[in-house]
Amino acid sequence: MLKKSLLGCLLMGSMAFPARAQLQTWGEYPDVPRLMPNSVTNGNRDLSQIDPLRALQNLDEIEVQSWLRKQNDLTGRLLSRINARDELLARLQDLDIASRVQKNVATTPLVMKTIVPPMAKKSARIELKVTGAEIYTQSASDQRTRLIIRNEIIGSERVLYVENPGEHLLRVAAAPDAKHLALMLEQPSGEVLIRVVSVLDGELSDDNIFCASAGSVAEPSMIWTADSSALIYSQSLAASSLNKTDIWLHVIGQPQKNDKIIIGAQATGTFAKKLKMSSLDVPVITALTGTPLLLLSISQSEEKTEGRAGGKERSYFYVNQSEIRTTEIPWKNFAMPVDKVQSLIQEGEQLFLLTNKKSASGEILKMDLSKASDKLQLSQFKELVKASATEIKDIAVSKTHLFWHALAADDSRSKLFKLDLTNGALAELTLPESGVLTQLHVDHDTELLSFNLKTANASAGAYTMTPQGKTTVVTAAVPMQREVVKEGNPVERRPLLIPAADGRSLSVDLSYLRGFEKNAEHPVLLRIAPGTDVATEFGDMAWLEKGGVIANLNINVAGTQSAKVVDAVSDIATVARYLVKENYASPKKLVAEEMQSGNSALIKAMLRQPDLFAAVAAHDVASEELPKAPGLIKPKINTPRTAYAELRAEVAYPAILLTADAKSTKAPIWMTAKLAAGLQILSTNKNKPVLLQTMAQSTTTEDALTQKANRWAFFLWQTGVQEFSLKPQQIFTR
Repeated sequence: MLKKSLLGCLLMGSMAFPARAQLQTWGEYPDVPRLMPNSVTNGNRDLSQIDPLRALQNLDEIEVQSWLRKQNDLTGRLLSRINARDELLARLQDLDIASRVQKNVATTPLVMKTIVPPMAKKSARIELKVTGAEIYTQSASDQRTRLIIRNEIIGSERVLYVENPGEHLLRVAAAPDAKHLALMLEQPSGEVLIRVVSVLDGELSDDNIFCASAGSVAEPSMIWTADSSALIYSQSLAASSLNKTDIWLHVIGQPQKNDKIIIGAQATGTFAKKLKMSSLDVPVITALTGTPLLLLSISQSEEKTEGRAGGKERSYFYVNQSEIRTTEIPWKNFAMPVDKVQSLIQEGEQLFLLTNKKSASGEILKMDLSKASDKLQLSQFKELVKASATEIKDIAVSKTHLFWHALAADDSRSKLFKLDLTNGALAELTLPESGVLTQLHVDHDTELLSFNLKTANASAGAYTMTPQGKTTVVTAAVPMQREVVKEGNPVERRPLLIPAADGRSLSVDLSYLRGFEKNAEHPVLLRIAPGTDVATEFGDMAWLEKGGVIANLNINVAGTQSAKVVDAVSDIATVARYLVKENYASPKKLVAEEMQSGNSALIKAMLRQPDLFAAVAAHDVASEELPKAPGLIKPKINTPRTAYAELRAEVAYPAILLTADAKSTKAPIWMTAKLAAGLQILSTNKNKPVLLQTMAQSTTTEDALTQKANRWAFFLWQTGVQEFSLKPQQIFTR
């Protein structure tokens, strides 16, 4: 079918393609290059005659490079004409900042917070120094973080560790002798493990330490002993009534079954016995940066403090790291439950403490760690914010500001304050609504605040705020309907199990805003992702706020988890038909994207059933098979035809946005280019653009957000969302 279609166009164009594809109502496709391709013979057949677009594989040719530039220009001009695209990008940027602020927050019920070293954001840059070198993380376009070491003398760099797919590097701790790094890694399942990597050669040791089960709320601890021979870590079991969180000692090179509990209900040491801990008490160990001291915080269970004023009781202890050599650690008292310490935060060389000991309203104290010796005592703290008529509920500290929120006497509304730590200036920040503030946090680098605000007759909304008081709505509060207020996130999720053609069940996760009704009038984004773990992106709110729905489809690639051949193309079509049949979407409202490099399942599904979609987007499409080395086993997958071979003439294809990285190793750029050219020539629907955008490979978050804004604005335009209509066309000269 491809041969007939393209050769027909070739003959009609007098041994060349038409000067250009047909004139469009929104623009004009660039001329197809008029150069003779390199002929490749196969018996008596010339493959340049079988594949008339083969010339586009000659990326070094000036004509091909010029054609690619013109395609980029056309795509850029058209995308820039979509109304509200820039506003959508700004919203995605706000949501990205908010996500990085909130992901930096430990979900532990403890109020002991230590900003440096942080519990890393999933996308945050980790930096630390060892003797003669700097170690840092860097994200790449494949969304996998690299741990890199840089020699400070000669500037050379090498990679020590690369995240596995679906894995997230949470924290890095360097051994005192700088020979090894401990890596805390969140797995796709939600479990947390600790691995040990050599600084010298990047080799992983056999140590594989289970740290926390999925759903654990305790902040994991990970500290080296003074002689670098062992790790002290916390182990949290979310689904167990015993040993919910314990502190263990692991000797490097030994199996985890030999590890010993040093803090916990079942610990046998002298100090541990004195604590009389229950299985529900939560201990956390934190290093005080810039000092040799380690801090142990123990939050007692509700059953111990039930009925007592002040709620949960917390005890704090400290020790010099040089004293940690055995399971018998000489912990010293710092603050006991009677001291009523509600929050303890380190920022640089300062410790900030919120206590209710002198007044139920609370006061904030500060201590300069640079002037402290090897002892930590409450008497070293000085008053910073005095108690007042309003009750201080929580504090947050950045590099230059202290923030706190206080609750009025009637408990009906919160006030938010900031203190400039450089000049002592005090100011009240105006909240976006009158209500009760919770979950106050601040990003250490950007100083951007995040918080939830519960207003009367509405669910809690999520916000960010600059130190200057500029507020951004992350999740809008949902007003009360029918006298019922639902607390929490207004995003609702619904899992679907859709029968596949071969009897399997396809797992699809739907997301939409509360109040959604199935009427086929909402723009529905079908998002295709490989593997078994599709994390809902924080930026999805930007799509949902436009009245949209997101359907995440997991595709199990054949040969990974099962011996059964998986027809991914059929699976995508099955889900698309289901969404239309069940009135979630209509073909005029259903769009889809597959942005993982080297795939082609979505494009094939669209080519076979173009009437199912309003628009699709794909990246680095593997539209043809690369030549295989002799003896290479062909992968077992039920897709006998390539996407390029699926092209047909006289078909009304939907709107299509194809993107490609110039240096992709999974799908060369010419594959996407040839596919785009064929679609531009063959599609009879000249009111539906086929766009091609090639770009240099980028690893920046800003570029990724720009590409997402382009795709989603393109989709919303094609689904008829009025806000994203096309601006009047300007006249361009070629």
